[in-house]
Amino acid sequence: MYDYLSRPLEEYLNQLAAKLPCPGGGSVVALTAALSAALTGMVVNYTLGKKGYQEYQKELEEIRTRLEAQRERLQKIVEEDSNIYEKIQQASKEKSPALEGYLKESATLHLSIARETLSLLKTNFLLLNRGNRYLLSDVGIAAVLAEAAFRAASINAAINFKYLKDTSFVQQGCRELEELSQEIFSLSRQIEEGVRRSLQRKE
Repeated sequence: MYDYLSRPLEEYLNQLAAKLPCPGGGSVVALTAALSAALTGMVVNYTLGKKGYQEYQKELEEIRTRLEAQRERLQKIVEEDSNIYEKIQQASKEKSPALEGYLKESATLHLSIARETLSLLKTNFLLLNRGNRYLLSDVGIAAVLAEAAFRAASINAAINFKYLKDTSFVQQGCRELEELSQEIFSLSRQIEEGVRRSLQRKE
């Protein structure tokens, strides 16, 4: 079992850079999405109770609760991905029939991250108008991280799809990623444009 979250960040980064199978790209994908959720949560917390945003308080409280649950799920995947990867490696060495199941488990995990990123982008889109205006740069950064996590999760899902024998599972996963990508890239672009407009210097 891997235990990244209770250890120093420097230790995680050193392990990531080392010639070790874990942590690897999959763990980084989940961490990137978790960082997006955490940063979005910061924007919400700096907006709650602030004058001028009273009409959004109930909605923001609900968003905060949802973000906390999302971050919890994503944090678990930071470690869970390494556990699944280890199973894949072992099953591959042993030419075990369990390999197909582990590959599906990994692909499913990254599809779940992809779904979470769409939810995060929808939240940040709302925060363009409902979030503390002094933290709009953080809204933009959280959106960039969410899009990056989606792109990376898509790559990791594709790695697993390549070796799966269940073509129906692969086709369904590819369709879902394609559908998600259209909405995700559109939202990400709108958020970045909105943030950049708000940050332009007024002459």
